[in-house]
Amino acid sequence: MARRATIIMTDWRAPLGAAFILLIFSLPVSAETPAPAMMGDICTSSEPVSATADAIVVVGDQALVSVDTAVSQPPVRALATYGHVLPNPLAVNDINANISGQIERVFVRAGSTVKKGDPIASISSPDFVFTQKSYLTLLGNEERLEILREEGNLPNFLKDARENLKWWGMDEQAIANLTESQTIIEQLSIVAPEDGIVTELLVNSGDVIDAGDRTMQKFVVLGRAIARMVSADAAPILEVYAYPDTAASIQLEVSRIRVKPERSAAQELTVSYVMPEVSPVTQMTRAVVDLAGAEADFTLGDTVPVDILLPAPAGVWIPTATILRQGLRPIAFVQKSADRFERRQLEVLHIVGEWACVANVREGEKLARNGKTILEGAYRQQSGEGSADAGGGHHH
Repeated sequence: MARRATIIMTDWRAPLGAAFILLIFSLPVSAETPAPAMMGDICTSSEPVSATADAIVVVGDQALVSVDTAVSQPPVRALATYGHVLPNPLAVNDINANISGQIERVFVRAGSTVKKGDPIASISSPDFVFTQKSYLTLLGNEERLEILREEGNLPNFLKDARENLKWWGMDEQAIANLTESQTIIEQLSIVAPEDGIVTELLVNSGDVIDAGDRTMQKFVVLGRAIARMVSADAAPILEVYAYPDTAASIQLEVSRIRVKPERSAAQELTVSYVMPEVSPVTQMTRAVVDLAGAEADFTLGDTVPVDILLPAPAGVWIPTATILRQGLRPIAFVQKSADRFERRQLEVLHIVGEWACVANVREGEKLARNGKTILEGAYRQQSGEGSADAGGGHHH
């Protein structure tokens, strides 16, 4: 291992001499630089790197230099983007019509809040009208009723006829009203099965729908979805977007996000999963955040500002503002005491935003930020007035 010669220079006639005394000590110099590496979530070097000092600079006016501290984890970098509050697809249910016919009227729209039993749409069906007429005709045909009574089939026949009406959505009270008033219901209402929010309408007024065929004895019910809704008890999700070529899209799976809804305070949440494909509409990567248990106030359809909080590997991190790039190797001035700074060559392993992970700085060490160029200028000026040869001599 090579060693520097000992040189002591105290030339007060130099312009910066009033502020600095430069001492270049005999210190070991590393012959080779280990290759940096990223190992999992740890920022490290392939081999231990010793702190190698070029010189100690003593500053006369301490107000010229400010310092930052090396930390084990840098402040999280935030990437600004946005997200949409959407219904949880696992909680979305179809509202089905089990009868064929024409949609006469739609009572809701996407985003409408409904209670159980609220009408979603009305349908006119010739089959439904025919079923009611057949039931009333049966009740008015005394001869037919007498024959069924004599055969012992009347109770079962009436029961089947009433069950047929119930299949169309009529309850006992509606059947009793039909029997008493003899007034046929022309339209059938499709109602909300539970409290919730309508997320999508699949029909419009005037549409003809086919829900399958049915007879008195056998029927095939295919059903036809006319709308979709999400239960009032189901928490929504937040779909967050990031361009595929950004660091955020790569690290979303291990990231947290900070949401900033308009009506409540900001809150940090964890990304649940990242969709494997890029959105064909926006050409962006999508991540999903489950809002169950979130304290913030979210409403379906809201667009919410989001910060993606990018993680960084563990290691010793220093602000990039403390680094000087001189020649092939970056350097920093590490504070050894109130007025003494060590000029040290650095091994920069990883950079995230305004922070650099380094191998040969210890956590808690303080490095010059403002004033580092003055320190370097003093070092260069003083070292230029004398040189060390391989034999270890010194000059003034």
